[in-house]
Amino acid sequence: MKQRSDIKNIIEIIQIFLSIFFAALLFCAGVVLGFESKTAAAGITFTAAICCLIFSYLSRFKRFKGLGVEAELWDQTKDEAALLVKTLRSLATVVSEQLVVLSARTGRWDAAMSAREMFELTEKLNGILANIDVPYSERESTKAEYYRYAAIDMARPIIDMINRAIHNKEIGQVKVVNSFGSPVHDQKGHAEATRRLQQIRGQKIDLECVVATAPNAELISELERKIDSADCLRPDERSALRDSIAEDLEDLRELVFERRLRRPERWFAKGG
Repeated sequence: MKQRSDIKNIIEIIQIFLSIFFAALLFCAGVVLGFESKTAAAGITFTAAICCLIFSYLSRFKRFKGLGVEAELWDQTKDEAALLVKTLRSLATVVSEQLVVLSARTGRWDAAMSAREMFELTEKLNGILANIDVPYSERESTKAEYYRYAAIDMARPIIDMINRAIHNKEIGQVKVVNSFGSPVHDQKGHAEATRRLQQIRGQKIDLECVVATAPNAELISELERKIDSADCLRPDERSALRDSIAEDLEDLRELVFERRLRRPERWFAKGG
């Protein structure tokens, strides 16, 4: 009998784990769709996520009425049942708010969630998951896409400043290439100037490298390496560039290593 009870408990634990796992996946998908302004699809995935979480707790009930299922409380004290109901109510409230917002914005120019809204949503859900004892590592994994897009948003102004400084040098080198005139008489000099122009252009940062490395430490290393290797800039220009991006780079470092927003109001102001 004890062996059967142990097997039953193991099966129940596996069922709960799988339900929570799929709910986390669906929530992450909803976050991505929200960022991409696919509000209808995001609303469906959020609804599916809340349903997965509700069904993960059905094994604790003998009587439950809702979603076409009826069961009775089973081996739960009143306090535990009250906590469970409170948790589900909180989660349902958070998801319902997002469904209303996404539905109201469907087809509008401001359909995507703002940086502030996304931050507040992830914090609310993180609190709810913490209340039902979801481990920290698992809660952090549900926010992976949020951290990724936040890192990309923080890296953009840094990249813009670096590329702008290099672009100014590019303009100067274009003038050098054009100074050879047409037809070109100094073929060797023209070829060397053109090669140098291509080198300067190659020192700009491609946004694709940010998308590939965010939100990992490699992102910060790549940005710093690009500045150090930009030989089209004089040492004093590189130093001035580092000073101009220092605060934004520190914000990015805080997000990557500590998973915190160092200056939230700055990024909320930029992202809405």
